[in-house]
Parts: sequence; C-alpha cells; structure tokens
Amino acid sequence: MDAVMENRIVKIQMLLALGTSSNKNEAEAALSKAQELMLKFKLSQAQVDSFKPAEDNPMAKVSFVLPRKRRAMQDSYVLWLLNDFYSVHSVYSNGYESIRYTFLGRQSDVEVAEYLYHFITRFFDTQWESYCKDNPVVGAGRRKDHKSFYYGVYEGIKGVLKEGRQRVVTEMGLVPVDESKAIEQYVGEQFPRLRSATTTTTIRSTTAREAGQAAGRSFTHTRGVSSGKPTLQIGG
Repeated sequence: MDAVMENRIVKIQMLLALGTSSNKNEAEAALSKAQELMLKFKLSQAQVDSFKPAEDNPMAKVSFVLPRKRRAMQDSYVLWLLNDFYSVHSVYSNGYESIRYTFLGRQSDVEVAEYLYHFITRFFDTQWESYCKDNPVVGAGRRKDHKSFYYGVYEGIKGVLKEGRQRVVTEMGLVPVDESKAIEQYVGEQFPRLRSATTTTTIRSTTAREAGQAAGRSFTHTRGVSSGKPTLQIGG
C-alpha cells in the first residue's frame, strides 16, 4: 500500500473516531464523510478498521509514578475502562512511598493512556464532589456512599463507551480490531513474572450507586473506542 492510500485511510479513521462524539451533528457529519471517502477510494470497512502499520505504530510501554502509598479508590475502575476500551494493558507495582503504573500496547494507544488515566480519575473526583454538595454525609456513611457512588460512576462510563463502540459497529459495519493476543505476547516479554489481582466491590448504598450511574452517563470523550479484554496485573 502506497503512502497516499495510507494517508487516506488515516483520515477516514480520524473521521470514524469523531463519529463517537457526544455532539450529534459532529458525529453524523464525520460518519457521513467517512462513508463518502470509502466509496470514493473503493476501500472496504474491514480494510479501514484493520489498518495499522506496524512500523509506524509498534508495541510500546509508558510508565509514570504517583507519590502515594495507596491506590486511589477509583483506580481499579479507571484501569478496567482503559484496558477494556482503549486497547492497553495495565500493570502496577507498589514502592515504599509510591505506586508505578505501566501501560502496554500500540504506541498510539499508550501515548494517550497516561492522559486518560488522569482525565478519568478527575472525572470520578469531580462527580463525587458534586454529589457531596447535594448529599452531605459524614463518618462511616460517607465512605459507604463513596465506594458505592464510584462503582456506579464506573458502570455509567462503561455504558457510554459500550454504546459508542456499538454505534461504530452497527452504523458502519465495522468490527473492532482485537489486539489482545499481540499485547499479551508483548506483556509477557516485558514482564515475564506477573500475578493477577482480583478486586471485588460490595454495594452498601443503592442510592449512591444509582447517583453514580447517572453521573457516569454524562462522561464524554471524543477518542474512538476499540476492543480489548480487561486485565489488571501486578508487576514485581
């Protein structure tokens, strides 16, 4: 495939990503233009969806360190979302006074993973702050509501991202590229000794959970979502 055709496909992919925008007019215009270009250049939807030149988008990893002893309450939820919808694989390790996070996957995905981690984490926090203003709670009740609310936010965001991915599948007939095997192999090469972590959540406040779900459904982000298998692993 020559460079001209590659540039055309990249442009179409960008339009498809905009097709998941929360702005209805922007999304419809982007999808319409993408369809027009595919017909013009005689490109199949499968060709556009699967195109990702390895030399330009190799496997890579990015790490950052947070100066704190414990993970934030919403960390597992944020990492699950990134793993499931943004085709990265998350690994974390605990230091004496810090926590290191590493995202592995295609370079184009891991480059944005750190930004998305902070972006989504802030979203959780701002929604909780808003909830507390309208529902002041103190003591043990506050922590009970906090956990349930955050799980609800996770469910709400997950629903939004699933709907966005489904729109791409149904409206464009595209099947997301599954990078899970390639990423799994890369993770094994970079971290040959890993153990998986299991996280469970107990809902103690249905009201807070439902409020969190409503808050999570207000989440917006224009970057396209892709396929992936949620995996959280701990590195030594």
